[in-house]
Amino acid sequence: WNGGGTNFGAPLTKAFEIIERSVSSGSTSMCQKAVMFLTDGEDTSFGSEDNFKTVKENCDKYDVFMFTYAIGADADTSKVKRLACENRGVFYPVPDNADLGDIMSAYYEYFAHGQEMCSASFVSYTSSTGGQTLFAGCMAAYDRTGPSPDLLGVTCMDVNQVTDVAAWKTTAGWPFFACTASDMTK
Repeated sequence: WNGGGTNFGAPLTKAFEIIERSVSSGSTSMCQKAVMFLTDGEDTSFGSEDNFKTVKENCDKYDVFMFTYAIGADADTSKVKRLACENRGVFYPVPDNADLGDIMSAYYEYFAHGQEMCSASFVSYTSSTGGQTLFAGCMAAYDRTGPSPDLLGVTCMDVNQVTDVAAWKTTAGWPFFACTASDMTK
């Protein structure tokens, strides 16, 4: 923040402007969107009901989950906790000298535990040996032996191993696949 201090409003406004442009241009998968909001201070200018209402309206409008992080002993916890709780997210207090990377990377568990992926996500890429366009179907793998599933990783299979894509492109089913795969990879 220019001149020191803490400002919640400006970065939240900017985050929603970016999401709005991404949605408008179609450069998002439209699946799940998240804002990860960090502060190590207290913003005395943010806290009116109108501030919280505006954030809630934007989260609802763009289907956004809000993850908030109060970093260190001097960070505001009440406002950032409220931002998370009112917007389907999680509040993380981050103690001084804690591993911020480990704490922030836990956000994926929020999505992973609520997901049962029954169909593959597709990605297209260019072969490093010949420049051919390849397509892969990918799915997450979970360890389901415990009380909640733990993400093990992601596995993918090249569609090109199953069918001749050049021949497939001439069939009636190709446009549907291409559209679906395109929507999943934005």
